[in-house]
Amino acid sequence: MAEDLASNPFAALFSSLETAKAFTEAVAASDLETEIKVTDNANDPDWHETNEDKEINVLAERIFRISLERDSKLRHVREASYFPDIAEVYSEHPAISCENLKHIVFEVLMLDRHDPDFHVSHQLDYERQQLHEASDLEHTEVLTYLYCCYRRYLTQHEIYEKCKSEAVAAFLRESRDVIILNARMCLQQPALYQFQDFVSQFINLCLEEDLPNQDSNNFPCQFLREVAEEVERNSDQGSLSQSYAPILQELKLRLNAENMSIVHRDAVNYVKVMHFFTSTSALARTFLSLNTPEPSQKHHGRIYEMTPIGAALSLSVLPRSETGPFQFFSKPSTQSKKEVDMVEQSVWKAAEELVGGLHKIFVDLMTTTSDMKHYTLRWLGLCIQGNSGRGKLWASNLPANLFVSDAFAVNLTHMLLLFCKPFSNPESPKLLKIQPSYTQAVASGDKEMLQRSIHLLGMPKETFFIPSDDVEKEEIDTNFTFITECFFMAQKAIQVFLQPVLSRLLSVNRDLHQIQRLYNEVMQQSQGNEEPLVNIKNRMEKAMSFYLTRKAALTQPQLLSLAFNFQIASSAWLCRVATTKLPKVTDVDASSRLPDLKFPVTDSAPGAVACIPEFVAENICHLINHIHRYEESVLESEETKIEHLLSFVLVYMSSPRRMKNPHMRAELAEMLSSLMPSQASENQPDQLMTSQYFREQMFETHPHINYLAESLMHVFVSIEMTGESVAFEQKFNYRRPMYIILKYIWNIPLHQNRIKELAKLAERNITATDPPLFLRFINLLVNDATYLLDEALMFMGQIREKQQERDRGEWSGMPEAQRHQEEANLQQISRLAQYHNVMGSSTISTLRMLTGHIQTIFCHATFVDRMASMLNYFLCRLVGPKQKEFVVKDKENFDFKPQETVSNILAIYLNLQASELFCQAVFEDQRSYTSELFSQACQVMEKIGESPQTILDFMTLDERIKELKTTKLSEEQALSDAPEEFLDPIMGTLMSDPVMLPSSRNIVDRNVIARHILSDQTDPFNRQPLSLDQVISQPELKSKIEAWVAERTKHL
Repeated sequence: MAEDLASNPFAALFSSLETAKAFTEAVAASDLETEIKVTDNANDPDWHETNEDKEINVLAERIFRISLERDSKLRHVREASYFPDIAEVYSEHPAISCENLKHIVFEVLMLDRHDPDFHVSHQLDYERQQLHEASDLEHTEVLTYLYCCYRRYLTQHEIYEKCKSEAVAAFLRESRDVIILNARMCLQQPALYQFQDFVSQFINLCLEEDLPNQDSNNFPCQFLREVAEEVERNSDQGSLSQSYAPILQELKLRLNAENMSIVHRDAVNYVKVMHFFTSTSALARTFLSLNTPEPSQKHHGRIYEMTPIGAALSLSVLPRSETGPFQFFSKPSTQSKKEVDMVEQSVWKAAEELVGGLHKIFVDLMTTTSDMKHYTLRWLGLCIQGNSGRGKLWASNLPANLFVSDAFAVNLTHMLLLFCKPFSNPESPKLLKIQPSYTQAVASGDKEMLQRSIHLLGMPKETFFIPSDDVEKEEIDTNFTFITECFFMAQKAIQVFLQPVLSRLLSVNRDLHQIQRLYNEVMQQSQGNEEPLVNIKNRMEKAMSFYLTRKAALTQPQLLSLAFNFQIASSAWLCRVATTKLPKVTDVDASSRLPDLKFPVTDSAPGAVACIPEFVAENICHLINHIHRYEESVLESEETKIEHLLSFVLVYMSSPRRMKNPHMRAELAEMLSSLMPSQASENQPDQLMTSQYFREQMFETHPHINYLAESLMHVFVSIEMTGESVAFEQKFNYRRPMYIILKYIWNIPLHQNRIKELAKLAERNITATDPPLFLRFINLLVNDATYLLDEALMFMGQIREKQQERDRGEWSGMPEAQRHQEEANLQQISRLAQYHNVMGSSTISTLRMLTGHIQTIFCHATFVDRMASMLNYFLCRLVGPKQKEFVVKDKENFDFKPQETVSNILAIYLNLQASELFCQAVFEDQRSYTSELFSQACQVMEKIGESPQTILDFMTLDERIKELKTTKLSEEQALSDAPEEFLDPIMGTLMSDPVMLPSSRNIVDRNVIARHILSDQTDPFNRQPLSLDQVISQPELKSKIEAWVAERTKHL
């Protein structure tokens, strides 16, 4: 045999003949013994082939399709092949037995299977037709051939199961051992065989049966599982990692191939191959080991995408990089809506199958052993932690290869949400197994991570709802449940992985609108010249591709449904965390129920609130806003369950003791506007009404809905009182959805009555130390209206100037770069003007709405001057001589609606006309009021189509104000020489209720300082902190002023 081996061409694969001999001993340990026995038997005159021997020989031909009979007529199996060189050794007695089986099979496998003379017919059509169309694959593929032998062995084993012949049973056992031995050698020593691609053969075998790995009828997986067990037992000849690493690397290469996409027929198939590795604990350990990257400062979180499982997680409708190429929606301008919808349906279905397959892999990895559960969770935790930078504001300025792609991010989040599905029900008692103290726990080392189940590291560094010093500290649990880990991992994944993709979708949507606007502007100016439009068209096409791919990825129905239900359940749990001391996990059982939510909530919050990271609330808000923008029907899909989202808003939005960050509470208001029913469309009013039923009911019948108006005003005011250096315009962004909500609930009697109650409460306590909520609210409304309308008019004036410069041809003579800069400046001013016009209009219309039913507080002495001066100022600018300064082209592009603004201002005048104090404040405003102002307003009213009755009412108001002014002038003349000590140093007016400021010791009028404190809680003379309860009344001075006034006016 040594000579045979030396002549075999495969011997050249070994470093020496001795190495080849050593390997041969592993598969043919009995070669020499077999030859001696054959020789001895041949020399024995009494030797003869028994019936058992014949039966064994027939079995060998049936299983291996190999025969030692030259004459085909003497073969028992027609498909059996004859190999002369091998048969010659056994020419005296051409029969296969236990003793020579290893040698014969080994020699056959060592032959050049691509030789024209080589032929071994072992193809079983019913076994192979599922995978291979070619009928001769088994003839040339060693591992495939061995699998077919294994299938035939199982068939014969079943047939002979009740056979009493020990020899036959021994041969069947030997057949199985020979098959598995050679199969493992294919993986451990693949270089031994010529022209063999065992990796592809292995992958094809895994795909042979579309059945679960553990199914008893999944013969390929059963075969490969037994091979893996044999590899593990003989790891000295090649470990599991060494044997299976090439297979996983090949899968990675195929999944990363340029022609691979999420809808490719092999995408899910390759995930099924990976699923095979969960069939045994040893394979699972190997699989996870080969998918676990070594920590590297160079690659950061991206290394998780560079693994085989990472390649599968990266399959998506999204492009592989920010620059493309796009496998879907590459030319959106040529696609109809129907075609876009068809592509979306296709990728949605493929994504569900892909993520479902990946979820099965991770589930089965965790269920193999407790250690594997630990290592799998650690993989997920480290992946999330390694990519935590994705969610930072500065991440967009970093190279893209530092973190995983958006495709990986969306798919991994989708998969983690599948883990949360069992407890994504707001009534589920499983929610009580979520332990808030998980975010405070620290594990030092792998052993403690395993023992305590802590795999999401870095959580104590997060920003929480409230500081831990503000409440009694929560006791940190010793061990944590699987549900706890799933909950916080999913929430962290949404923050790190999903939120940046949602932000990019919004960003590309804005970019697309800007490009479309630019295209329309350039098209109007190009006068038939197509050249300037080509570049803009290309930009628009690419932006649309980005938009459609991101939208398709982020509106996948199962993803939205899972995320929506998960956040509803999260909201229900957070409400209980904020209002109740939850039971210990050890006390939770099948009979446990979530405690009822009770209002009003207490002033003190449980310690668990200090364990909830802010990103949890942020996740809920951003997801609901996303669903509202792109798939609003989802909001109705869970019917009354959405009430838990409103409960979450009511518990936290007005409670700084439970959520300290006012900006976070303002985001709750934006989410609330997303939950609010939209206005019915003119095109489909009936459909919209039926699809919003549960939301409409929620705003009227929610058990705690009567707290909504107060909560909304509270967060409106708190944005102003943060004391933080935030961008000034940011507060207007926060308040914009609040106006929408306020206008909606104003039409619901329950809410309107509650707002009126708050106004009456403010009237009764208007001079209280702590200004009433409604007073602070309307004070900020007036402040905002003043600022926003003023800025809007300023920008409109600038737009007019720029348009005139362009129309005069001044830009055409400029250098190209300067001309482009002027165009960019105009676009920037246009955006700012539009923003301020929209916000100013919302604010002034809200004031009109409120003053229609609430007047007294707006006309109070502490407030009425500001109200009147604001109205006068903007009425003067919009109807006075300077109104032409705001006449621009295409004013609708800037949302500039001066007629609407004028109409709102005039309505406010009429709403407050019954108050003499208001009328007096109007004519006392020396900055803007003139006797001609109202006449000018009436002329504009006729032009904009106001009703004759409205014009008449306004003319009547004008006459009344002029009469009051005449009377007031007489009084002022009598009081014109008032002593300096009687005058307010801030306004220069006669004081009615003088008070001393405690720190600066200045004496001012109470109404004046009260007005000041509404907006600024400091002494205006030295900026020291000041509240109304600190001012010191000056009764003696007040008496002097009253006596002097009485004396001077007694003859009037």
